[in-house]
Amino acid sequence: MSPTTRLGIADPELHVLLVDDDQNHWYIVRGALDALDVRCDMTACPNGQEALNYLRDSEIAGNLPDIILLDLVMPHMSGQEFLLRLTEDDRDYNVPIVVLSDSPDDIVMKHPAVTACARKADSFAGMMQLVRSILAYCDGPNPASHQREDGWVLSGDLSDTDFIFKR
Repeated sequence: MSPTTRLGIADPELHVLLVDDDQNHWYIVRGALDALDVRCDMTACPNGQEALNYLRDSEIAGNLPDIILLDLVMPHMSGQEFLLRLTEDDRDYNVPIVVLSDSPDDIVMKHPAVTACARKADSFAGMMQLVRSILAYCDGPNPASHQREDGWVLSGDLSDTDFIFKR
C-alpha cells in the first residue's frame, strides 16, 4: 500500500483527510462513513509528513480536503509536529482539524487550526458515534452545547465520545 491511500467514492460531497498510522483505523473510519451513508472521499496518510505533502499537492490541484482528522501519536512525524510545521508554512490551507486523542495538550488545543478534539474511538460503534458528532459539528452548533471556561464547548448530547470544539 502506498504511503498515502485513497479510500473514496465517485462524486463525493465531503473530502476527509485522515492522518493516522493505524491502517485498521483507516478502515474503521471508512466503514463508519459508509454505514452512515456519507458520500465521502477519504484520503489516509500514515504520518504528518505525508499529510503535509498531500496538502501541498492538493492546494496546487485546487482540491483541499474539507476536514482533517488528526491522530497525535505517529512515527516519522507526530500530530504535534504536523501542527507546528503547518504553522510555519506560508500557505493558509484554512481546513478545520479535528484532533483524535485521549489527552491533547494545551499546545494542541490552542493551535489556531485545531477546531475540535475527540477521544479516538477504538470500536466500530464508537467510531460511528464519533463520525455523527463530527458531521453534526460541521452542520453547525448544537443548542445543547455547554461553553467551558477555556473557550471550548462540550456538546451536551455527545458525552460518550467526549467531543469538544471551538465556537
